Amino acid sequence: MAGFLVEASAHLCLLVGAALTSNIPYESRPGAKITDALEEQRLAEAFGGGVFTAENFCKPLYIFKGPYEYDFTPCDVELDFAQRNNMAAFRFHTLFWDTPQVPAWMKNRNHPSVQNVLKTQADWEDVTKDMINKTIFHYQDRVQYYDVVNEIILAKYHSNLVIKQYLQNQYLATLFSWAKESVNKLPEDIKKPLLGINEWGVGLSVNSWRDRTYYNLVKRLVDQNLVDYIGFQMHLSSRHVTPSGLQNMRRSLEKFNNLGVEIHFTEIDIQLGGNQQALANAYKNVFRICLSISNCKVVQTWGVSDKYSWKSRDFAEGRFANVLLYKGGPDREKKLAATELTQFLKDYRGNGKCCSQNLDGSVY
Repeated sequence: MAGFLVEASAHLCLLVGAALTSNIPYESRPGAKITDALEEQRLAEAFGGGVFTAENFCKPLYIFKGPYEYDFTPCDVELDFAQRNNMAAFRFHTLFWDTPQVPAWMKNRNHPSVQNVLKTQADWEDVTKDMINKTIFHYQDRVQYYDVVNEIILAKYHSNLVIKQYLQNQYLATLFSWAKESVNKLPEDIKKPLLGINEWGVGLSVNSWRDRTYYNLVKRLVDQNLVDYIGFQMHLSSRHVTPSGLQNMRRSLEKFNNLGVEIHFTEIDIQLGGNQQALANAYKNVFRICLSISNCKVVQTWGVSDKYSWKSRDFAEGRFANVLLYKGGPDREKKLAATELTQFLKDYRGNGKCCSQNLDGSVY
């Protein structure tokens, strides 16, 4: 059964969804912020039939255990959870990033596990290609979207990776070319996953340094036919959803739209304080911008309720940020934002944007 937001947008060329960590314990997922059964219920209720992102457990730390040593189980658990809740598409987040969620061996050419195994640049290139290839062939057509690279703009997020140190300015294009090669080798009779890039603080101001930098990086990938979608995280605050902020957002995204590949809002949350009507208006306005842009195809929230939002981590026990579509209290009530957004999507007819094809290609 489709969730109410998925059902409301069924007449639009738009897939909606959310990110979450499943409530399925697994011993190789230390430190997991395990959600609960009610959160799972709310996920299916709102987003069933949509797009699911595993918040953490498809990241390099949990899969790439050592050179040529992989454990896909943590991510498999999240994929099984998504399918159990009737999610129609899965976003693999992410193949490459540099944070504490990257294993130490990928950042240290003297690490004990790589000594006598990875001695040269050619060795590091080979193991990196193998990581990509093994992942893509493991999931075949069970993954629809790959965030190949996450948060590339600030050098600190990738500069510690040994492969980045070797490849330097060719890092991004090389990773995407290897991923594209793997996708092209998948069986011809399956639907091929799309490859994308994901970034925070972009798509918000056409003249900002971040937007200019991201645009130039993405354009080079587009020109080489290496990227299928551009991800915009959209962690927003009050300044982004004022009339001038929304105008800047629209102008920025229209420029990216002209590159001709899909645009995805991958991690939306909106921090406005406690005003529920303001939050409802903000969500409607952000969705309105997506719907006005021809290549905006996917919109996902970063979480389901405020209880498990990363924005609530700085609040006292029992208090939650007001950023998502469900409250964080014991009943996880649907917010005004969820109700009004649903009606907005049902009623939307702007620009004649409509859809006659399901995710699997079947016509309805």
